[in-house]
Amino acid sequence: MTQQPTDQPDGQQADTPTRECGYSQCDNRFAYTGSGRPREFCGPPARTWPERGNKTCRELAAEERQAAHAAGVDGTLAAYTAAGAPVLSAVHALRPALDSLTAALDGHASAAGKVAAAAVARIAEAEQAAAEALVKADQAEAERAAAQRDAERARREREQALDAKRTAERMARDAESERERQVNAAFTKAIEHEAARAAAEQRAAGQTAAAVHAQAEQQKEFERAEAIAARNKELDKENKTLGKESAALRAEVAGAQAQLTELRERAVREQQQATTALAELRQAHAAELAALREQADQRAAQLTDRAREQENAAAAALQDARERAAADLAAERERTAVLREDLAAARAGLVAAQSALATEQARAGELLAALRTNRPDPTDPPSPKGS
Repeated sequence: MTQQPTDQPDGQQADTPTRECGYSQCDNRFAYTGSGRPREFCGPPARTWPERGNKTCRELAAEERQAAHAAGVDGTLAAYTAAGAPVLSAVHALRPALDSLTAALDGHASAAGKVAAAAVARIAEAEQAAAEALVKADQAEAERAAAQRDAERARREREQALDAKRTAERMARDAESERERQVNAAFTKAIEHEAARAAAEQRAAGQTAAAVHAQAEQQKEFERAEAIAARNKELDKENKTLGKESAALRAEVAGAQAQLTELRERAVREQQQATTALAELRQAHAAELAALREQADQRAAQLTDRAREQENAAAAALQDARERAAADLAAERERTAVLREDLAAARAGLVAAQSALATEQARAGELLAALRTNRPDPTDPPSPKGS
């Protein structure tokens, strides 16, 4: 069992060649400056072994040599020591190179770790940028959908305005038709009154003609009566009767003429009233129709302007959203392409670093394997060493 030392040699440095203590059971190493004869044992101060009577490495090595000499194996130990000396020298000569190789491997490993960390960070940045680009694309899509909804709403309002305009025009046409119907009815009534007046005049003319004819007949009869008065006195009574009938006829003619005059006056009044009512109806209808047309035109113009403004605003917003979305998408695509190139370069550097690290580790493994192959077996019996 290897014992722990009670004192350690100081002044050792990583870049100074070292050698092992000459005592086979001691694992201390001490520096060799390269000038003069190298020390063979620990010290100063010399290492002591309390469990072995506080003897030094030099004393314990001497006891080993004496024991080997007594056992008859001192020649074998000397040959073993002579064969192991070149190997130990080669190992000591290669130790700075191995230390440099170990430091270089540590540097490669650190650089590879940094490259891997940078690559992971760039990958995270690329993923974050891609996520932000997707969010912006979703926002642009939402704005485009909102602009489309605004345009659709403007289109519906414009259609509603056109429907309102058509409804107003239809109401105006219906009002015009109703006014024309009323005017036609008034004209029809006036024509009927005129026909009635003409019929009354015709009846009065017939009665007048009948009265004139009767009067002419009466005159003829009177003349005939006067002619035969002398011959027939009995006709006096008839003449008197005829006179009464003539008076009655004259009174009837006078009544018919008065009735005709009254009918004419009434027809004139009714015609004047119908003409006045027709003019008033036409004027009111024209005013109402003009007002309705003006209101319909104003409403249609307002709705059309509003629909056009909303449609233009929606189109502008849609175009703006599309342009912003296209610009953002192009920028994010360019940034993603750059990040991908950086990521590819980082991955290539990482692969190269890993390959170089694997190569260096393989070389180090080969060197260590070679050193282990050429190193003496510590289980072999130690050779006697001189002080």
